Amino acid sequence: MRSFFMAAGRGTRVAAALFPIYFAYLYLWLRGKLRVPARRAAWSRVHQWSADRFYRLAVRMRGGLIKIGQLISVRVDVAPVEWTRTLSKLQDKVDPLPWSDVEGRLATELGAPPDEIFAAIEHEARNAASFGQVHRARTKDGQDVALKIKYADVEQQLAVDLGLMRRVVPMFNIFVPKIGLRVIAEEMSKALTAELDYEQEARFTQTIHANLSGLPNVVIPRVLPEYTTRNIICTTWFEGHKITDRKKVQELGVDIHELMRRIIHAFTHMVFVDGIFQSDPHPGNILFRGNGLIANMNHPEELYEKFTYYPDYAIRCRSAPRPTRARCTASCAWRDRRCCGLKKPRSRTARRWRTAPSARRSR
Repeated sequence: MRSFFMAAGRGTRVAAALFPIYFAYLYLWLRGKLRVPARRAAWSRVHQWSADRFYRLAVRMRGGLIKIGQLISVRVDVAPVEWTRTLSKLQDKVDPLPWSDVEGRLATELGAPPDEIFAAIEHEARNAASFGQVHRARTKDGQDVALKIKYADVEQQLAVDLGLMRRVVPMFNIFVPKIGLRVIAEEMSKALTAELDYEQEARFTQTIHANLSGLPNVVIPRVLPEYTTRNIICTTWFEGHKITDRKKVQELGVDIHELMRRIIHAFTHMVFVDGIFQSDPHPGNILFRGNGLIANMNHPEELYEKFTYYPDYAIRCRSAPRPTRARCTASCAWRDRRCCGLKKPRSRTARRWRTAPSARRSR
């Protein structure tokens, strides 16, 4: 009964905030249909007003709305600049919950009060995001760690948010008919649902750590399994600055071109060599130090995916039991399409790749 009232109340508040946005865009769209198009300044004002309204809604309601806002903020190819600029504040500037709200959850998950388990733990969160927040702690053997703690009831909140998104997105598609917003929404839904699986995230985080351990000047935090549970991920701590902090880049004298080269090297290694990659690379997740050392952070939000690669194709593998590499000939792969869900190529370019002598497949 409690979950029913929570869902009804949350759905009503979210709908009440989104429908004015829809009708504001509908008015400008109808003006265009009636051959009385609005000026660009009018569109810009509606974009900014709508983005501000969604930002306030996400900060107030939390849950999946913050993550949806984060995803919109990096889609500069689809979203107006007013939206991306405003919602980028959700990447690492979300107000955390007070310590009293998370202390009990930590004690329940770890089996004892956190002040007894750790030599020291900060009661003020260092970072907060859509599904959880991060506290810095120190283990009794002197290791500085980051505790990523999942919020209570976040699964129910996300279910309500995704249900609303599936109903609202088709309404907005009339404004951008050439963009398949429904497909984007479905992919976001799958990604956000998988992102709540902290146990899977911990496993893949440790795999990424092992895969990139030999890469110079790149750090992937190591998972500490003794403090990791279904709702908590504990990793080694990394102190740094966002890669978009231009003031710090200039102040520390960091070569931004060399920094970007290292980041690109790390991501191409994950995608084309290892087949497991960090697929939430917004600026809040990639930090740097003054010596040029970069960290691909495992908080606040990550999702790792298994991936099958062919030239001209990037396809998720349906059957990838372990994060290892494999090789096979392209002709063999096309014959056994059930393995990776491949479809027979129709384009001329794809047909050329079909007859290629070999191709690399990451699983």
